[in-house]
Formats: sequence, C-alpha cells, structure tokens
Amino acid sequence: MYSLKTSLQIMVLCISILPYISPGQAEGISCFKCLMTLANPDDTEMLCSHFDGSAKFQVFCPTSTLCMKRTVEYKSKTSIVTTVQRDCAPQKYTSHTYNDADKQWYKKEEVITSAYEEGCFIGEHRGAPTGPPEYCFCSFHLCNSSPPQIETFNKVCGAILALLIVRLL
Repeated sequence: MYSLKTSLQIMVLCISILPYISPGQAEGISCFKCLMTLANPDDTEMLCSHFDGSAKFQVFCPTSTLCMKRTVEYKSKTSIVTTVQRDCAPQKYTSHTYNDADKQWYKKEEVITSAYEEGCFIGEHRGAPTGPPEYCFCSFHLCNSSPPQIETFNKVCGAILALLIVRLL
C-alpha cells in the first residue's frame, strides 16, 4: 500500500513531465529532427540512421503545432530497408500583401494549424515497389520519437494520476 508521501511524489513527477507530453501550442512545439540524406558534410551526426532520441536531435519548431514522422521503405537487391525521418510539420504559410499607402509588398507569415490531422496515414502511391510512405503527425512535445512508447507512457501516467486522485478523495 502506498503512503501519502509516495503518492504525492508520483503526482509531482507526473506534473513535472507534463510540459513534455502536453499538446503543442500555437507558439511552437519541440520535436525530434533527423536527416535522411546529407545536404552538408558536417551533418553526418544528424542522420536518421544515427537517431538515438538524445538531445542533439531535439529542435524547437516555432512555426509548427505538430511533429512529423515519415516512414519509407526502399527495396534493394537483397532486402527491404526502412527509413524514418523526423521533423517539424511544415505548417508555415507565407503570402505577400501589397500596401497601397506606401506602395510596397510585405511578407505575411501564418501557421496553418489545420494543415494536418493528428494521427497516421498512408501517403500517395507513386509507383514505388515497396509502396507509399506512412506519415504520422502528433501534437505532444517530442512525440515523434516512437508513437507506441508515448501512447503507453501517456496511458500509464493517466492511470497513475486517476488512481492518485481517487485515493486522495
């Protein structure tokens, strides 16, 4: 049987990690980011093949409310290779507006929060031998590490909080 002190410690732990599992706000979200291919030789440490969930793969996405995880399979002569790309969901929309008063064009940036729905879906099939990619979007900080682990963690933490609340009443 848990003591009140143990129950409070668990509650404090769950509350202290809430910012990491709470939904992202319009101000941005923290996501994991890794590169599928090299654009710059200095980026070898950021390759998805080296992804380990560490802080070096964490980025803040000021113009996103969702994190993205894209899974693609490639077929070689001997096997099928699965690659996973992680990044911020591209939600920034830039438009140009003309101001008649000062006769100038201005950039207007906005975050389109309805660009994607939370969850996973299969992308468009473009004839690849292994099929189309899978896209997953989620709204919790650092949720694009591995959705099953985050979902399990959320369920466990939710169950613990529910039990603590019932016990304290």
